[in-house]
Amino acid sequence: MYRILAATAALALLTACGDGQPFDFGVVPPPIVEPPGLTEEEVKEQLAISESIAGGLDGGTYSLAAGTLTVRIPLDLGDDIDAEYERNPALDVAGYVAFSAQSDPLDRIYIGMAARSADNSVAGVLVSDAGQFGRFFGGTTFRQIGAYSESPASPNTGLVSYAGNYVGLSNAPATSNNIGLPVNPGTEPGLIPAQASRVTGNVFINAEFGNNVVNGLIYNRTNLDANEQLNNVVLIVSTINSNGSFLGKVQSQPVDGTAPVAIGDYGGTFGGLNASGVAGGVHLENYLDNVENEQEYGIFVLTQCGLAGDGGAICDDVQPDF
Repeated sequence: MYRILAATAALALLTACGDGQPFDFGVVPPPIVEPPGLTEEEVKEQLAISESIAGGLDGGTYSLAAGTLTVRIPLDLGDDIDAEYERNPALDVAGYVAFSAQSDPLDRIYIGMAARSADNSVAGVLVSDAGQFGRFFGGTTFRQIGAYSESPASPNTGLVSYAGNYVGLSNAPATSNNIGLPVNPGTEPGLIPAQASRVTGNVFINAEFGNNVVNGLIYNRTNLDANEQLNNVVLIVSTINSNGSFLGKVQSQPVDGTAPVAIGDYGGTFGGLNASGVAGGVHLENYLDNVENEQEYGIFVLTQCGLAGDGGAICDDVQPDF
């Protein structure tokens, strides 16, 4: 068993520009739109969820045209406020482009993942290391790009669905596909930074805009760099706010049939006309039986089923009515 101690990170969610422009991240927290009857304690809970999924990210810029990712997160590339990460195609996973940064062999190893939906209505970014000196830093962000209007939903079912790929970064250290700079023989092991391991999977989300609720599942989860199959993650029913945003809780779905366990938070935003896309992030904690203090940040960037670039075969099952 190994121990991984998590970082305490400040809240920072990020903003974006329109099509063809850099994907700009500021320090504006996501809007919390109060549905009727929301109590003060419920507002505080939503803010706490928002902080949880934002993690340690403090801003940056992703330029789709230039293929660059610039990030503000502690201890990545020296004293730079904005550190430009290098494109790293070897770490790409389906639907997401990868970047990395490490200043020298005894500095933290950061990995970044980014994506936009097929119609450029939403985008998401994920950054994390796996720790050094007992702490790690990571976080997610997601953003509407351009105008948004809610979906009229299918007249037959009252629902619309979204499907696609998921990517996560775990503070469980990678045991393969290592990108860290080589250290000199005899270097004290406690000085050597750990590399985050990549988690892949699929996402399916159902939204009902008549009652403004959303839920879903992240499934087929695999830790690519630690060669491990992981439990499904349930996105528990949550409210869709008038601006398309949502925040909620997640549970594990154990494959052995044992009871689900609360393991973290999720949030996101619908974007585009008729809510053509959805992007979001998750923060998972303590979801493995044989590891202590493990954490995972992840993102999903999806297109509504029935539109160009949707999730493919799984979308055929929902028979969208357009």
